[in-house]
Amino acid sequence: MPNGPRVLVADDDPIARRFLESALSKAGYEATAVSTGDAAWQVLSSQEVPTIAVLDWMMPGLTGVELCEKVRAANLPVPPYLIVLTSRGETGDVVEALRAERVHSLEEALAHVQQLQGLIPICAWCRQVRNDGNFWEQVDSYLTKRSGLQFTHAICPTCRDREVAQFRDSHST
Repeated sequence: MPNGPRVLVADDDPIARRFLESALSKAGYEATAVSTGDAAWQVLSSQEVPTIAVLDWMMPGLTGVELCEKVRAANLPVPPYLIVLTSRGETGDVVEALRAERVHSLEEALAHVQQLQGLIPICAWCRQVRNDGNFWEQVDSYLTKRSGLQFTHAICPTCRDREVAQFRDSHST
């Protein structure tokens, strides 16, 4: 009995499904085979999500492309690698699959983008900024809360020289 990674095979063609299941099992994978997109979704949305899903594009119930979209929308902690097989060779079909992938990539990227806009009140002396609650806070804290930016702290050469000089002056007496 194979102990390798779990693989879902979803294909309505019984010969193709059995062939893939057999080849994967012989290669050491734990293969699960289903014949409809709806059955595939049951496996993909279960507690034990397979590592890989090999999906036929056209099958009863959900199509392979629709399953890909549902898996992405489910935001699984560890999503499976998705492979869509098809005998469809028209340029429009390939473009449709690539478009769905590109739209998903753009949606993911936009989810991480936030924009700061408007005027930010900043103290000319201490460089703190006033937040929406009318409280003053450090610039890095303000930006982290609103943009997700993370900061590292260092000292620039000019400030280092000034601080070293002040330290030496205060300890030279």
